[in-house]
Amino acid sequence: MQRIGKRISGRWFTRVVYPLIPWRGGFALRFHPLPVRLSGLKTMSDHYTVYPRTLTFLLNGGDVLLIKRSSEAHLFPGMYNGVGGHVERGEDVLSSARREVHEETGLDVPDLSLRCLLHVDEGPDRPGVLLFVFVGRAERRDVTASGEGALHWISLSRINELNLLPDLPPLLARVLTPTVGEAPISARSTIPAGGGDWEMQFVL
Repeated sequence: MQRIGKRISGRWFTRVVYPLIPWRGGFALRFHPLPVRLSGLKTMSDHYTVYPRTLTFLLNGGDVLLIKRSSEAHLFPGMYNGVGGHVERGEDVLSSARREVHEETGLDVPDLSLRCLLHVDEGPDRPGVLLFVFVGRAERRDVTASGEGALHWISLSRINELNLLPDLPPLLARVLTPTVGEAPISARSTIPAGGGDWEMQFVL
């Protein structure tokens, strides 16, 4: 075994070279995880992190299904939102959205359309959230609530009368009235670290 050091841009990179070993009538290199010390370089923990989540709005006639979060909820108690949750390990985002819809409403709605990629910036000291926003049409209105809160079919004409999450009104206005053939919207929502009005930006 030979250890070789090399200086690149003021930092030392170390690699380990192993000898050739016999393998199937020929030779191959034997590899081993390299104990590399990269002083001063960023690690994964230094990079900005976002959590993947799905958010789905189900339509039936002229109504949209919203969940009113429990007054005991840690985040946004008593406020209205769509249904959704975290993308679990091993899931794709569409499967995650379908699963969350079923878990929170009892409905199976396989035909969901991705309408928005929303980056929620929660401040410099917190990870962000990357929301995959879907819209679908439910064939039934009988729903089964979960522990997340109470489910309500709300007329689209009454949306702005409700206690919605602050970034929901502009988001709903965009995702519920798409142009035919329109690609998913890219958007960013910023939650001020010290409180105040949320900011919503759409990328055209």
